[in-house]
Amino acid sequence: MGPRVAGARALVALGTSVTVFAFAACAPAATARRARPVDDGLGAVDDSVGAPPPMVTAMPATPLGPEPTVPPDHLGRAWLESVHTPLHEQWADGFLEQARLYLPPDHALNRRDLVARVDLVVDAKGQLLEASLARSSGLAEFDVTALLVVRAVAPFPALPAELLSDDGRGYVSWRFARDARREGIAGTQFERREWPLARAVPMLLAAGRFDDAGQRVAAAAEATDGAGGDRAELMRLYREIARAELVRGFDDADSDTRVGAVRAAGAAGLTDQVPRLQVLATSDAAPETRLAALAALGALGDLAALPTLRAATAGLDGARGAVAAAALAQLGERGLAWALLAEPLADAEAGERARAAALQAVAAVGAPESAPALAALLADRTQPRAHRALAARALGPVLASGGAGAEAALLAALREGDAALRAAAADGLAAAARRGFRSRAAYYRLLPLLPERDARVRAAAVGAAIVVKPDAALLEVIVLLRREADPAVLVVAATALGEIVEAGAIAPLLRLAGHADPTVRMAALRSLARRRDPAAKARLVAGLTDEDPTVRALALPAESSLAAIVGALADASIEVRAVAAGELVRREGDAALARIAAVIAGSRTPRERVLIAGAWLVANSPPR
Repeated sequence: MGPRVAGARALVALGTSVTVFAFAACAPAATARRARPVDDGLGAVDDSVGAPPPMVTAMPATPLGPEPTVPPDHLGRAWLESVHTPLHEQWADGFLEQARLYLPPDHALNRRDLVARVDLVVDAKGQLLEASLARSSGLAEFDVTALLVVRAVAPFPALPAELLSDDGRGYVSWRFARDARREGIAGTQFERREWPLARAVPMLLAAGRFDDAGQRVAAAAEATDGAGGDRAELMRLYREIARAELVRGFDDADSDTRVGAVRAAGAAGLTDQVPRLQVLATSDAAPETRLAALAALGALGDLAALPTLRAATAGLDGARGAVAAAALAQLGERGLAWALLAEPLADAEAGERARAAALQAVAAVGAPESAPALAALLADRTQPRAHRALAARALGPVLASGGAGAEAALLAALREGDAALRAAAADGLAAAARRGFRSRAAYYRLLPLLPERDARVRAAAVGAAIVVKPDAALLEVIVLLRREADPAVLVVAATALGEIVEAGAIAPLLRLAGHADPTVRMAALRSLARRRDPAAKARLVAGLTDEDPTVRALALPAESSLAAIVGALADASIEVRAVAAGELVRREGDAALARIAAVIAGSRTPRERVLIAGAWLVANSPPR
């Protein structure tokens, strides 16, 4: 009996099925009984032999030594290690060891120079789709065993997304050796097969592989110089990625993330998302999401949103109705909004809550047609004080839009004996002034209210006087601020000072920016952020190291150093990183694409991805 037959029969006795196939292939046909064929890609192989003989002289038990070391960054290392364990049992502990024990030292299968390479194709779930011989060892029995070992170990663990090629499959080459290399991970290699970006990006997004899509565009942008056709195509593709990030944010479990996504969709002009926003406006569990969706529908200016906005306005649901009414006004439907609100406003039986909600909504609309009804309600002392105050505030936007009698009604209310009504009338005049209304008469009616004992009245009068007649009010307000101690008054004054361009406003704002009260300080900083004065910019830039992230975010637009903006992309605050992304886009244009795409792909949370993607989209959206 020849050593080849003896080896095959000995392996049968051992009972290892994978190696039986290979060694049975070594036996002559005359000594082996033909049984079922095995499809191994190299022809049918007999897996049935006669009774096993005793063990033959084994090779010396010389250790092969450790497998080659694998660097920590070896692509797919974790997945490869999970597959390597069962492969090692079958190949090194099974086939190689049995060949040493059961075959003579000079047998061809014991040659130390034997190496075969097998290419595997695996789907995302770990199913083996294909195993083929990429490099033959020169010995068919050795090659067959490598293929059979792979098939015996399959299926494998699911493949991580980063190991998948664009067709959703993983391609890995695995070396099987007779020496110390055995089937070690060091002999493996993943191949990433990529489609052209125009085909790959939509597929990756559809598969939920947002990071892969972003990284691909970032790499292409990094390699593309200039602003030619390639750059324009990359910008188009990345807009699709950023848009997909926002749309994904609509379904996030965190309401803050949903709100951020909805607001960005409105600001970026994503009109194709009107149907989704309509659903969010009517059915989202969080009221803040519903409000944001209604506001976004108005910002998008799509008339398809009219039914949703009409229903929300007519529902008189407090703030929600007011936001919906404002959205209708944005769509050019002020008259429609007023028609929906006039009846409950005039209906004495509607209930105080419903009428208050209607007044809130009317204030958001500013329809000139509402002036007579609001003026009458304000003058009617039999009405609840809260309703009269709401009517005064609603008259402000109406006055700015040309509502007849609105100014006279507000000026008369400044003389009311009720402090709350005087404050509301001043607020109404301030709202009108912010929309362009200017009046010398209104200013002189406001002046006597500046030293009022009631802080509510002082705050409203200061805010109104500054914006109604800035040139005249500035000196009066500066004198007032030197003796004013109430933070509520100072906050209103700081906010109003930010709305005027006079150079004299910078000094009081700088003083207020150093106030001990954080609300006063923040109001002053926000007003400074609206100015172009060198002194204002210098004060803001000093806040780049402030411990308050809101201050750091306010400071970034005033920073002239591009390096500082880039550095802020790594800030601990999500909001600061989002502001930095928007600033980078505004300053570098499409040249910032590679950096922003990489930042979004590496973002730590869904909310961060939404905020930064939104900042990028808004900065790159055409004016509407």
